[in-house]
Amino acid sequence: NQRFPLFFPEKRPFFMEGVDLFATPLMTLVHTRTIVDPQYGLKLTGKQNSLSGAALVARDRSRQDAQFNIFRLNHDIGRESTIGVLYSGLEGVQGEINRVASIDGLVRFKSLYTLKFQGARSFSRDPGAPTDESAAYKAFITRESKNLGFEAAWSDFYPDFRAETGFFEQVDIRRVGTAWWYTFRPVGSPLLSWRPKASYRKTYDHQNILIDERSIIELSLQLRLQTSLGFLYQPDTLERFQNIDFRKQAGQIYFSMEPTTHLGFSLSATMGDQIDYAASPPSLGRAKTGSASIDIKPAAPINWSLTYLKSNLENADGQRVFDENIGRSALLVQWTKELSSKAIYQYATLNHKGFANILVTYLLVPGTAVHLGYTATLTKNQEDNLMRSRDVVFTKLSYLFRL
Repeated sequence: NQRFPLFFPEKRPFFMEGVDLFATPLMTLVHTRTIVDPQYGLKLTGKQNSLSGAALVARDRSRQDAQFNIFRLNHDIGRESTIGVLYSGLEGVQGEINRVASIDGLVRFKSLYTLKFQGARSFSRDPGAPTDESAAYKAFITRESKNLGFEAAWSDFYPDFRAETGFFEQVDIRRVGTAWWYTFRPVGSPLLSWRPKASYRKTYDHQNILIDERSIIELSLQLRLQTSLGFLYQPDTLERFQNIDFRKQAGQIYFSMEPTTHLGFSLSATMGDQIDYAASPPSLGRAKTGSASIDIKPAAPINWSLTYLKSNLENADGQRVFDENIGRSALLVQWTKELSSKAIYQYATLNHKGFANILVTYLLVPGTAVHLGYTATLTKNQEDNLMRSRDVVFTKLSYLFRL
């Protein structure tokens, strides 16, 4: 029940190496997961004094052998400020193009303030169509002191802005927002600090129609034993979907604790109004989401984590739209400095599917490794028994050359 695409981080070692050098302060113009099935790739990264640079060239079979060309330069100014430029391009063999040029900066001053800004311009053309030019701009300022803090943000994404090499949830928006907080630090108390925070944002489209408005009140507490407790309330949120204005309320509580180096756990629960985007017409229902996790480290080389996720939606009549429950267990053992193994089991109740995965890795140095793995896909049969529906054994060898 999502309106926008979900962000998943990159995990492939080739793309992760030097990924920070491609980053820009306010926009995700480079998200290498958009290169789904690379036929080949070449990446160069480096830093000399105050100048750093990165280049990535790859061909993606999933886009009919489209070519990705990405170049980034960043220059340090003083000790904490930077200015940078970026070019990213996708060249399709059928005439599709998407090229983005960007300039960005980060300025820190008076040890309290941080200013970030970025502007980007895109040039896109589909086969047989003229080239579209569009733009995106974003600015952000924050002040963080021992007690008082605030932030303000402004963004403007034009309707035809496209960045095929990056990740964006939404375009055609003009958004302003601000947040203020104050941190209290009691002396001689189990409560190390507590912080009330209030934030507000407003979003219009380029036809000057209000499409999103939300205010949030939050209280967070820090206690001993690395304990965090927080409460969040959204008293009145406006969300416009399919030309319908929905007014929503929601609340959240979250808790985490790490009493020892061998044990940590966290809990969160959210309840409130939620739009059923798949309904026709869309309607406002009640949603409940929650998560619980525990990390157990009985010894230095062993890390065992258990995670439970729940998401439930009911329509205005109280009828269940869906009820998803996901359980996951992951065990990581670092046998030696080079040799490690990971075992993962996951099951989701909504579609009655899951998987079991075992991976053994021998990592000589980062980039030079041998991987051997096994994955079993699990589904329920007509007798409601969980059965293996697919088995995969895989291996991967990688060797890193440094020039």
